[in-house]
Amino acid sequence: MKKVESLSNLRFRKNLTDPCNSGFLSAYFNKRKASHEVATAVFESINLSNINRRLVPAEQMKTSGVVRVWSKESGLGPDGVGLRGFKPHTPHFGQDLLELRGNIVETLLWMKRQGYPESSISVVGRRLRSLLKGCNLQDPEDVKRHIAEKSVSNGYKDNLVKAYDYYAKTHGISWIKPRYKRERRLPKVPTTEAIEKIIAGSSRRYATIFCVLRDTGMMPEELHRTTLRDMDLERGLIHSPACKGHNPRLLKVKPSTLAMLKRWLSEDPKERPFPKSERISEAWRRYRNDLSQKLHDPTLRTIRLYDLRHYFGTMTYHRTKDILFTKQQMGHRKIETTLIYTHLINFESDEWVCRVAKTVGEATQLIESGYEYVTEIDSAKLFRKRK
Repeated sequence: MKKVESLSNLRFRKNLTDPCNSGFLSAYFNKRKASHEVATAVFESINLSNINRRLVPAEQMKTSGVVRVWSKESGLGPDGVGLRGFKPHTPHFGQDLLELRGNIVETLLWMKRQGYPESSISVVGRRLRSLLKGCNLQDPEDVKRHIAEKSVSNGYKDNLVKAYDYYAKTHGISWIKPRYKRERRLPKVPTTEAIEKIIAGSSRRYATIFCVLRDTGMMPEELHRTTLRDMDLERGLIHSPACKGHNPRLLKVKPSTLAMLKRWLSEDPKERPFPKSERISEAWRRYRNDLSQKLHDPTLRTIRLYDLRHYFGTMTYHRTKDILFTKQQMGHRKIETTLIYTHLINFESDEWVCRVAKTVGEATQLIESGYEYVTEIDSAKLFRKRK
């Protein structure tokens, strides 16, 4: 009974004689996998007699006709209230919610058996759970209604359609997919200054990761799949694996980024040193939003992690004026995809930083820092780099 007595002390944290707050205790038991006997004893010890209900095992719910007070399986209390006294969202259909969640799991397992990458499986699962909150996944017409009524872009609606199509294939549901035409938008290219601010406000580990993405234009998933064998730390080269329709390629990082990468890998050597793409994206949003709030600059919140790839593509074309080289560096399979980077930014003359080099060593250092050669005047070489 010691466990019961310690749990009953929760009455000082919540007014558990309130039917709503008793849901807090129900969730508490469910989280700690408390036995039915312990839960019953604690409910009796805190005198919930004003609630005209009996606590019964979940197995007897369907046959006894007694209204549920606490269920170890669901973690819900009286009237189905949850942890904070609010009723959970109930689907607009009669089918068992747990069964539908199980169907989603079956869909994700099917995708895994078919060889889909883990990142795609995670995204599909998240979108199917979002659909489950507002429609019956077993009814394609209800799914189409729910998607059509959502106040989101056509691109996101198309993503929901694709996610549900996996569900339909797995469970033998025939349906006619709705068509949503994506709005074509020019990608946003952040300034160098804004990127440097976010990187400077990040931890040493993620600052290194963000610098690698900035210097190579790799996708987060490509970086996650990169192993130690794919990196040449002597020459600063990274062999980017093929991912999501992109071609494999050989990319180079800046000397400053290489130094950060060597230090990190020496302290934490792993065959797969880079975290999952979801973790990288979450870290980027966290550091970006914190910096935006600290500097009172809402424009920083609009910079996505994927914008580092757009930045790399734009700067590569502007530096080389070679569309085929840019296509190869970006890993594109179609030249039409690369052509968009030829007109993203109109670089003005006042957006440059100029440097002078009088020796070979100075010129080499400027080139490694991203400066490009312009001309020579009075035996001095002039270099420039965008601000």
